Amino acid sequence: MNPVKEINDLLDHCLAENISDIHIESFKEYFQARCREDGLLAVWRRYPAAGREQFFSRLKIMAGIDTNKFGVQDGRFTYQERDVRLSVMPVFWGEKIVLRLLGQSLQLNASSLGLPSAILPSLQNNISKTAGLILVTGPTGSGKTTTLYSLLKLLDRARKNIITIEDPIEYQLEGINQVQINQARDLGFAGVLRAVLRQDPDIIFIGEIRDETTAQIAVRAALTGHLVFATLHTRNTLETFTRLLDLGIVKYLLEAVLICILSQRLYRKLCPSAPEGFKGRSGLFEYRSFSDSITYSFAEAREEILKNGLSTAKELLFD
Repeated sequence: MNPVKEINDLLDHCLAENISDIHIESFKEYFQARCREDGLLAVWRRYPAAGREQFFSRLKIMAGIDTNKFGVQDGRFTYQERDVRLSVMPVFWGEKIVLRLLGQSLQLNASSLGLPSAILPSLQNNISKTAGLILVTGPTGSGKTTTLYSLLKLLDRARKNIITIEDPIEYQLEGINQVQINQARDLGFAGVLRAVLRQDPDIIFIGEIRDETTAQIAVRAALTGHLVFATLHTRNTLETFTRLLDLGIVKYLLEAVLICILSQRLYRKLCPSAPEGFKGRSGLFEYRSFSDSITYSFAEAREEILKNGLSTAKELLFD
């Protein structure tokens, strides 16, 4: 087996098919590549176990990480002008590698993101404010970061000092100062956020509010004249309130700083050429704006999607 050719074939296939994640999994007699397309994993190819070491070493070399280390490692590389993030983890039969193919370009309009027209005027007005807190929430892999990046690119970057705090930096944005979290160097979200506040920011993007300290600093930043964008792992707008209260944010402060919450999921769209199948994904959104009392529920979003024949009732069932 030629690992260079096999890896190139795999990456070329994934780029051509718009695949987001690749799982390289080790088993006793073989290892396999599974690809995630439209949210679901499927086996692409299986390889004999004898070629595993060369295959894995090649990927580690591409990502600039230690080929002799057996353990958790992270790296990244560029292939065909696309950024690829690599994660290695030990498993029973050796190691598992997951590759994430990061987007080459961002979708910058509401239709490509799937944002409903009913909320656009309110959302556009909210992101133009000078201070407050805007949250995008949803489960892992629901497109929160892509949505926030797209909103950031609509801002006046030439006249604003915009700083992002990310783990990792998934897209490089022109005219925006992006900071990579590095726990090994004591660059955690809370510590970096404190430093960012001394950099005269107008707008701050926090990749994820993970703990009480980060939540409190984010709210303090919003109270002191900064526009703060952040993500949370919550399922809907109501759960977001509970999560923030659990993180020690008192209710009157939330009422003072919270501009809006956009919760989202991804659903598979019906294929126009094969109505029984699916092709591509789009966003299902819930929105609550506190500046103008505009609300839009997941139930309304489902109804609109079904009315327009974009997906099925079964596909739009979420926990």
